[in-house]
Amino acid sequence: MTFSSNPAAAMSPAVKVLLVRPLINSQRNSPFFLPLGLLCIAAPLRAAGHYVEVLDFEFLFRDKQFELAETEWLSCLCEPIVTRGPRVIGLTALADTLPHCLLMGRYLKQRDPAVSVVLGGPGVFGSFPDVIERFADCVDYVCSGEGEIAFLDLVNRLAEGDPKPEVPGMQAVVRGRAVDFGKQPFAALDDLPIPAYDLLPIPDYLRLASPRIFDVYVGSGCTYSCRFCVTAPFWDRSFRAKSPGVVLRELNFLYEQYGLTQFNFLHDNFANNKHYLESFIDHFLKHNTLFQWGCAVRPDNVTRDQIDRMRRAGCFRLFCGTDAGSAKILTAMAKMPNSGRSYRFFSDCQATGMGFETNTIIGYPDESDDDLESALEVIFDSVAYGSLSSDASVLQPLPGAEVTSEHFDSLVYVESQQFGVIRRFKTGHASAPENRPPGGGYWVEESSSSDLRARGFGSVRAVCAGLPVGGGIAAA
Repeated sequence: MTFSSNPAAAMSPAVKVLLVRPLINSQRNSPFFLPLGLLCIAAPLRAAGHYVEVLDFEFLFRDKQFELAETEWLSCLCEPIVTRGPRVIGLTALADTLPHCLLMGRYLKQRDPAVSVVLGGPGVFGSFPDVIERFADCVDYVCSGEGEIAFLDLVNRLAEGDPKPEVPGMQAVVRGRAVDFGKQPFAALDDLPIPAYDLLPIPDYLRLASPRIFDVYVGSGCTYSCRFCVTAPFWDRSFRAKSPGVVLRELNFLYEQYGLTQFNFLHDNFANNKHYLESFIDHFLKHNTLFQWGCAVRPDNVTRDQIDRMRRAGCFRLFCGTDAGSAKILTAMAKMPNSGRSYRFFSDCQATGMGFETNTIIGYPDESDDDLESALEVIFDSVAYGSLSSDASVLQPLPGAEVTSEHFDSLVYVESQQFGVIRRFKTGHASAPENRPPGGGYWVEESSSSDLRARGFGSVRAVCAGLPVGGGIAAA
């Protein structure tokens, strides 16, 4: 993973940029995916002539090229960044890794005050710009939305000598106050370069990946208003997707480079736009003779005929969020009137021979024993219809989600032998007494099973106490 560039394309002085995915999981057998978002951001930077490297600690840890030290875990993560001498560092954060990213940013800026640290990813949504005032020593900019154009604009402006550029799509602290520089217009997806796959050893990722289906970013956004979701508001409840021909060209590129023929299309709700779905099916029915693909859909967005045509166009698997079983919880979620549409989806997939997977949420506010029973019924019934995988997930109170702000006073701190102290909503069948950490905010697992948590507990706790509500384990 070395710095790469295209100096001939430079329109401003080249800048050395390092994009970093911090370590997420201390368990090597947990699900593992390509850091596709960083590769999408890297491609325009490189096309503009900047020197770009992607440093993926999650991969290095899985491949046993990196181990956390018994002590000083923060320097263990940050010194490999410092030694590369970047001028701009981009850290991608999940809700669970946001505390660690802030600590890394503080360390990096102490080691090199001239470096610009940019924080982005899904973990920043709902937490900034307000939080940035309390952590101004940790980060120079927060990318509040899509990063391909905003990050490139920022790097170009820094390269031209602007010491503190005001870039749409970014947030920063100016004279002690958090400032949002406004929205960056969404990129025209068809005009973006193919993600910079060559910055990573793709064959090694395929060897380690779980599942082994290769992710391809085809678009983003959803026009619905589910109250537990942060995806739709993040993308302004709009639907965007690459044109079918552009998608197929990228699949051909990946086949030529790496021999790949089976893909998972990354899109929040691929079937959201009926016209797009029909045009995509038609194009792939006519032109796709090699590739298999899967995607995520709402159960009420696809008909049996569409599912059958998708299968003939190469689709081998659909993922859908059933999300609940009872009409009460589905209505509270603003998802669907009842579970009838989920059952119709199960039946349609079974009839057409389409593989499908489901996920159902439990732990929603005011969930009763009967509501939980209904959720479990949906899970087991989907298996009876032939689901390849049917999971249950406990609702995460993510910053920026409507349900989090609506039920903030219902949050409790629940002791977990596996995860330490985590935030959950009160339900009608399983509430727990509060065990609030000093100062509120996050808590961190006190467990020697992870050097990251065990060795860095004190410093991580200090950062976490100042952050808003996050999902699941506060610092995983």
